[in-house]
Amino acid sequence: MTSHTALASVALNDVRRDPDTAARGQLVPAEIDHLAGRAPQSLAGFLALKRALTDLALELDPSTPADPLAFTLDHGPSGEPRVVSAPPRVAARGRLAVSISHTRCRAYGLAVLQEGDVG
Repeated sequence: MTSHTALASVALNDVRRDPDTAARGQLVPAEIDHLAGRAPQSLAGFLALKRALTDLALELDPSTPADPLAFTLDHGPSGEPRVVSAPPRVAARGRLAVSISHTRCRAYGLAVLQEGDVG
């Protein structure tokens, strides 16, 4: 089984300083609504995960531009990040696992695709 991994980070100060600019062109309306009123760490985590997902999509198909708006994120019942929708070139390839982590200064997004494990 082949796996692909992408890790990206976002500085929390960038998000705190100007959240609207940081999120511009990165989030779909449902994500903006979902994050309304949440701490800057939540926005930074989503942005870092979007970067990781677009990096992963580019690794899978370097000939096609990766669009962060092609991925929709949410939180599951226990607060874990989850991918609600992904472009077919990613979703059809296997099982996609994601994670978000924070330090005092940065948020990190991790995306792992295990090819062939669609069950």
